[in-house]
Amino acid sequence: MSAKNLKKKKKSKGLLSSNSFGLGSNGSSSIGSSLSSMDDPECIKLFQQLTLDTQTKLNDNLVKNPITKKKSPFQSIRDQQKSSSHSTSCCSSSSKESKETLPFPTITSTHGDFINSCIERLEKGVLLREIEVKQLCNKAIEILSNESNIVRIQSPVTVVGDIHGQFYDVIEMFHIGGPLPLTNYLFLGDYVDRGKHSILTISLLICYKLRWPNRITLLRGNHETRLISKGYGFYNECIENYGNENVWRYFNQLFDYLTVCALIDDKIFCVHGGLSPSITAFDQIRVLDRFGEPGTEGPLIDLMWSDPDPERQGFGSNHSRGCGFLFGGDIVKKFLHFNGAIHMCRAHQLCDAGYKLLFDDQLSTVWSAPNYCYRCGNRASILEIDQDLNMYFNIFEEAPEEAREESNNNNTSRWVGINNKFQVETKANGGNGTPFYDWSQYFI
Repeated sequence: MSAKNLKKKKKSKGLLSSNSFGLGSNGSSSIGSSLSSMDDPECIKLFQQLTLDTQTKLNDNLVKNPITKKKSPFQSIRDQQKSSSHSTSCCSSSSKESKETLPFPTITSTHGDFINSCIERLEKGVLLREIEVKQLCNKAIEILSNESNIVRIQSPVTVVGDIHGQFYDVIEMFHIGGPLPLTNYLFLGDYVDRGKHSILTISLLICYKLRWPNRITLLRGNHETRLISKGYGFYNECIENYGNENVWRYFNQLFDYLTVCALIDDKIFCVHGGLSPSITAFDQIRVLDRFGEPGTEGPLIDLMWSDPDPERQGFGSNHSRGCGFLFGGDIVKKFLHFNGAIHMCRAHQLCDAGYKLLFDDQLSTVWSAPNYCYRCGNRASILEIDQDLNMYFNIFEEAPEEAREESNNNNTSRWVGINNKFQVETKANGGNGTPFYDWSQYFI
């Protein structure tokens, strides 16, 4: 079974004002009142006319029946590359390249014995020294500060959802999805907290970013903030392993520079959480000041905290989280249409099947932390998107037990295994018809 190609569609020349997304005349959100009474009549008329003219084309552009595979569709290409060369470098892409060969873009590498040494130790589960963490963070900030609020990414690319400090499962994910630099990765945020190895996890990803800055993109999640990471495990882990909060402070200074969105081939919009009633166009995201702690409200917070709700239209209060908004399928369709995109990819919510599709498959949620918190029993997935924008949800389980065994000589962290599982009675339907349990309302 193969997935249908995502067809290109022309960008709309018109942009909808903020009022069409449920804002009052002063730009503020009014959740409790009717959205229709606050909308600008001219914007409504414009939207209805454009919707009427393009509805047929819009329906044809939906992602249809994304398939799941145990083996990556990119694996055969990686095997060919490994057999042809032992080098870690990769050939640049060619516009005339055959469709049977994935056109990997040119790699820009930051070479250095220091970075290579850090990667080698981290992959073995060895924590870095405090001074090394400081040096890595300062160097990474130089790279991250030059990235746009919406990073443009060329397919093929593998999208990774929440990983939450589950270091050994991250290593397992790289085994399944393919190693850097042969695979182009986009991480949607939430690297720390909940799991027992947040320091190892974020340290390794930062080293990869320094080693291959054009092959890995890191978005900011709601846990990459001081307020959240201090209360959900990362702060305590830093105190336990280093005896002070310096490492926690170094990483949070780095988090202040992480970008917030990505755009794959100008067609697939990627963000950690969801949409904001304050944002209708990509350009409104590009001009946001993302540098610093995002606070507790505003468009940046909405991008990191909001959730889709298949039971509603428009925007609503996100009472379960206390931050961001709930948004319906009509909001997603408007946002994609007026920005010339065809799909929205996000993370932020636990899915027992590893992924979830909503709103006529125009929105996908990717979850990449298997057996979340070592007790949920869920599967995980990575979303692999090829150069034709075909989408493959690659499902995987947690790392085998032998891979988790702690080395007393190398690993300074402690591993705690929790075997008990639980289920919540709220049952939803996955995008492929697979029933699953959703614990997202119980976890940040």
